[in-house]
Amino acid sequence: MISQAQTLQPSYSRHIHEERVPTLVRFFAYLFFISLPFNQFTVKILTPTDNITKYTGFLLIIVFFLAYRFHFGFYTKSSKWFLIYFIYTSALELIRYMYIDPFYERSLLSAAFQHVQVAGLFFVFANITRDKKVVYRIFDLFIIINLIKAIILTFNIRMFMTGFERETGRFGILGENLNQTAILLSVTFVIILARTLNRRKFDIQVFLYFLSMALIVFSIVKTGSRGGVVVLTTGTLLTLIKHFNTQNLFRNILLIITIVYFTITFLSETPLYQRMLSAIQLKETGYRWELVTASFELLKTNYWLGYGSHYPEILGNYLGKTRIQAHNTYLQLILSFGIIGFLLFMVSFALSFRDLYRNQYNLIGSSSLIIFVSFLISFASTGLAVNKTLWVFIAIFSNIAIWNYSKESVPKVKEVEPIESSALEAGKQYA
Repeated sequence: MISQAQTLQPSYSRHIHEERVPTLVRFFAYLFFISLPFNQFTVKILTPTDNITKYTGFLLIIVFFLAYRFHFGFYTKSSKWFLIYFIYTSALELIRYMYIDPFYERSLLSAAFQHVQVAGLFFVFANITRDKKVVYRIFDLFIIINLIKAIILTFNIRMFMTGFERETGRFGILGENLNQTAILLSVTFVIILARTLNRRKFDIQVFLYFLSMALIVFSIVKTGSRGGVVVLTTGTLLTLIKHFNTQNLFRNILLIITIVYFTITFLSETPLYQRMLSAIQLKETGYRWELVTASFELLKTNYWLGYGSHYPEILGNYLGKTRIQAHNTYLQLILSFGIIGFLLFMVSFALSFRDLYRNQYNLIGSSSLIIFVSFLISFASTGLAVNKTLWVFIAIFSNIAIWNYSKESVPKVKEVEPIESSALEAGKQYA
């Protein structure tokens, strides 16, 4: 046990340890995270002209800064690299705005405003990650929010639904991209599956987990997102490989049979099934291949710095359309900030992966690693570069290693064991 505790200690500062953050900061963290889905709902329900939470979200970030008195610390290498990434990209956006064609000024200002919100969001959640209970509650809130989405889609609550492609039978949540909805639902499924596999007995909570996963699979099918299915499949396989055990063999085999049954049942004769067939038989990619080709053609003229976060207007003009997203996070990053910004992001991401891999020895650590890999795969089919929920997770992932830092007052190896083991035991009840 001592050797395991020693291997879990990263080679960073020994003066950092897990601590509680101020109550006010925790309150606003939960409030802001809960408000994220309402970015979509307010577009058509509260105000038809603009998105009110776009501004309230920015004000919440200011409150975060004031409440925390600017005492920010970036203790892991990945968080420091992300800090460099945001400083570079924000400065690049400011300089670009000073010299941009007046035709694009409004779109760049709007896109840069979103970028500043994402940066502030990362700074705040990266620092409150040192409080484990905040992270646990965020995971719980994430599950609840996405279960509400699954219920809306499953039971056709029309007030909150919209059909982006009604002729194909695809439905989503108001104002939210279909693929992003499916990916977030898939991540929720992975978290619940990990919790189910780690329950020691078959009780009412396990039954609710089964029901929740069935609702999520059905709602993903309604979105018709092929990328969501890829993330769901990958995350499920990784979770079964990581968490399957023989202690609850019957229950876990029953769980796998249930997953297979619902998957086959829901896929049969659905729009999603037809879209998957068209992708395999007709090589139909939903215009993604054309977007990749056009993006690389554009990059030939400005590959070092990119075109700015307002690139959809430029890409749309190039393709003869009004505005179009790249539908690929990697392309989003390189079109916005060029090779330099893209490399800064990928180095930060690689360092986060290293920290997650080293800290996968409890339920929340292993679940985080699987979610991280799922996001990496989803980047190839969906644009998530400015998705705020994604950046909350990135902030957590980039700083999760600080939980295993030694306390300054620990002089002996014998005293390390109970600190590390208790931390691991506490983490086992969460995902």
